[in-house]
Amino acid sequence: MDFLACATFEEKVKFLMDKFGYISADKTIAENQFAADSPYTPFAEELNYAIPRGPLTEWPGVSDAISLVFNQVITGTAAP
Repeated sequence: MDFLACATFEEKVKFLMDKFGYISADKTIAENQFAADSPYTPFAEELNYAIPRGPLTEWPGVSDAISLVFNQVITGTAAP
């Protein structure tokens, strides 16, 4: 519990997210994570509309299918 309390402390989260290049999943942290002119700001604002996916036992297969199609579109071997 001590580790979780430390790892979820706002300043620690900001530090880790900035070092890893991530946007915090905590809306209250993400909304103050970047300067107003940061290219990340629009993505952080999307957290106001994001809906987390629910548990799905088939997720690994779904994730593989999404990754495959995404890569095909990126490489031009499939249309969006």
